[in-house]
Amino acid sequence: MAARILYFGRDTCHRLPVLVRAGYAVVNCTSLEELCASLESAPTPRAVLMADNNPRAAQQGIALLRSRSPVPLILFRDSYRVLAEAPFDLIIPTLTPPAQWLAEIASLLAQCCLPAPAVRPRRASLRLHPKSPALPLQPSQSPLRNAPESTRNAPAAAQPFVPLTLRSPIP
Repeated sequence: MAARILYFGRDTCHRLPVLVRAGYAVVNCTSLEELCASLESAPTPRAVLMADNNPRAAQQGIALLRSRSPVPLILFRDSYRVLAEAPFDLIIPTLTPPAQWLAEIASLLAQCCLPAPAVRPRRASLRLHPKSPALPLQPSQSPLRNAPESTRNAPAAAQPFVPLTLRSPIP
């Protein structure tokens, strides 16, 4: 059976057909009422995806989702609008290739696949670094979703420092 995923908001970048072709059963929720009904209907969704093209609707969707379900929440960055990153389990930067974000979503769903959501341990946030989308942070290196702002970018204590190779600027 295909994993059921909810997409909240307008699909301005045509991600829904890509998700369907990848084998997901996608329900497009264009309103809070549809999102609420889809969260309560069977089968339970495996994740909720949304874009930041409407920050007010996104904030309302986040509040509704977090009050009713422990499923992973994935944000597609479509703009440079300010939207708190803390509630999200995966943030996909603008212009990330579909093959990469599909792999990241599959990885997150595999990590969150436990039979009893009530006993699931708190997930570490998976984030694709916006300046280097090809190098996702590993869960052991990622800050916890509820970590204080001052410690979010601090490296994990047990992890050795590995410098990134940066591309030289184009003249």
